[in-house]
Amino acid sequence: MHIDPTVAMRMWTRMTDIVAKPVGEAFLVIKCQSLQPLNIYWNHEVRGICYLNTPVQIENFTLFVIPGSNELTTEGEIIDCKERPKSIYRKEGKWDDIDGTVKVLSMAKQLELK
Repeated sequence: MHIDPTVAMRMWTRMTDIVAKPVGEAFLVIKCQSLQPLNIYWNHEVRGICYLNTPVQIENFTLFVIPGSNELTTEGEIIDCKERPKSIYRKEGKWDDIDGTVKVLSMAKQLELK
């Protein structure tokens, strides 16, 4: 069974602002930096090119959101614009996608780590 090193280290350290990768028989753990995006391309399109993951403009370069996380990567898979996924995001207290407001059911998280 394969366990993601970042997930394992986050569980072990109870820190969410780290990433980990194996380096031989040990793990390299790196603290994440907080970045302020200039633009988030919720329609998955930048200058007429569409991407599988949501593009984010940081200064003068584009990074891509890793789905289900708040992490960014430099690698973005180009896709046909007809096949781009819809991203749902919170804007001014309501949930939207590129077509407008959507209904989202919110559930309280009550997970306890022991």
